Amino acid sequence: VSAHANSVSLGKGTGIKVPDYYTARLCHVCHAMYDGRLGNMTKQAKEDLWTRAYLRTVAQWFKEGVVRVV
Repeated sequence: VSAHANSVSLGKGTGIKVPDYYTARLCHVCHAMYDGRLGNMTKQAKEDLWTRAYLRTVAQWFKEGVVRVV
């Protein structure tokens, strides 16, 4: 599941999602936890979860050839 960042510093606002390049691949359970629909994670724990997933997602984009440096 593509989970958009929930950070104001990355462009999130009321009714506004961040750009699609700020998405991390999460399972549906982790996405629900990150968005606060499930569980009781602290703000810091949510940020850490998303950041770790985002770094893995970007690395996978490079491995898959979705993104490349020319």
